[in-house]
Amino acid sequence: MMKALKEKETDIVWAVRRTRKESVFHRIGSRIFCFLMKRLALKETPSSGADIFLINRKVIDSIASFLYFPIRLISASGILISTGGFLYAIVIIINALIYERIQQGWPALMVVILVLSGFQLLMLGIVAEYLWRTFSEVQRRPPFIISERAGFPSSSSGTERDR
Repeated sequence: MMKALKEKETDIVWAVRRTRKESVFHRIGSRIFCFLMKRLALKETPSSGADIFLINRKVIDSIASFLYFPIRLISASGILISTGGFLYAIVIIINALIYERIQQGWPALMVVILVLSGFQLLMLGIVAEYLWRTFSEVQRRPPFIISERAGFPSSSSGTERDR
């Protein structure tokens, strides 16, 4: 595999089995993983999955430098958890006012925990997004990766961002 990665000047080398004998749970887990890999990171992931794959440094840098998804997932989960807490609070208030079912302790505790932890996740996501953008700007990376230039005169001065 290393030989194929170096000789053919490819970015990714996949090792895929022709047949697979796995349990149902393993197949479901593999399909979910392959779907997420195709969706989030490597678009060329084989649909049957790969047992082993090698990627060169350029691919790793491009995935790591342009992937905002985990940070935005933190913010979105914070919003969802806080919204769930507020909805649960509304249900508790309706039960207390209309149906006169008042439960002691547990509902109030759950509302406080859900709202505050959701708010904390949201703030963590905002701070992480700010830090990520600051880090990205300090590195002065271009917003894209140019693997090959054709039809342009070569220039030895300046960075890709300045061109």
